[in-house]
Amino acid sequence: MNPLRIVGESVAGVNTCLGLPTYGWAFDMGRCSDEVVTIPLVFVSHGHMDHVGGVVYHAAQRALRKMPVGTYVVPKVILWSVEALFNAHGDMEGEIIPRNLLVLEPGDTYPVGKDLLVQPFQTHHRIPSQGYMVYRKRMKLLDEFTALPGDQIAQLRRAGTVVSRELQELEIAFTGDTTVAVFDSNPLLYQAKHLIVEVSFLGDDIPPDQAKKRGHIHLDDIIRRADLFQNETVTFMHFSARYKRDDIVRALDERVPETLRSRLQIVA
Repeated sequence: MNPLRIVGESVAGVNTCLGLPTYGWAFDMGRCSDEVVTIPLVFVSHGHMDHVGGVVYHAAQRALRKMPVGTYVVPKVILWSVEALFNAHGDMEGEIIPRNLLVLEPGDTYPVGKDLLVQPFQTHHRIPSQGYMVYRKRMKLLDEFTALPGDQIAQLRRAGTVVSRELQELEIAFTGDTTVAVFDSNPLLYQAKHLIVEVSFLGDDIPPDQAKKRGHIHLDDIIRRADLFQNETVTFMHFSARYKRDDIVRALDERVPETLRSRLQIVA
């Protein structure tokens, strides 16, 4: 397994902030730590404080350190509220806090690199929420040209012959807070190279039906679908604060089938 490098933490009701330094993005910003201040692009999944409460501090710290203005992608439904959050802190600071707020909704696309683009998708939480899928674009040689030598393909290309087509491969998917219904409405999640999915509850203390009512996923939901995950890596996050890290590791070791467990990472 080639792990996906993630910095930060994700504890339900406390803080979710996952930085991906290799890519230069973060998913959610409940609290802002030094290790994510340098990340300029933040994708926010929904308006709960443990997912969006740190965006103003992140922006202010970037300004203080003379860094370029950060970009904060938010669902349309919370744009006004996030603006108000910045304005309130700006009033207290006595100056405008530089930020670039960008609304993306399901159906929109946004380039995040030379060959990468992001698309939000609707998730299933107690309040409006969205996850994010990141696609990598690449060119694939058409089947009828695969047996030709490279110089001949180059010659055809120079002559104007279309020898390849563009593919979009799902590189990363981040669910944010959601119920397991997200997999039914977005089965492509099973095919993402790197899947980051919340698993808030692990045992009988909060059974799956109660997890669903709270807008979250239970480990039992994942285990029932274990054979469907085709991902290279699967990262579990957003565990309830009732679980210590040892509890999480033990539950996963004891209950998750090896075919999936061998690809697991956790952020706690």
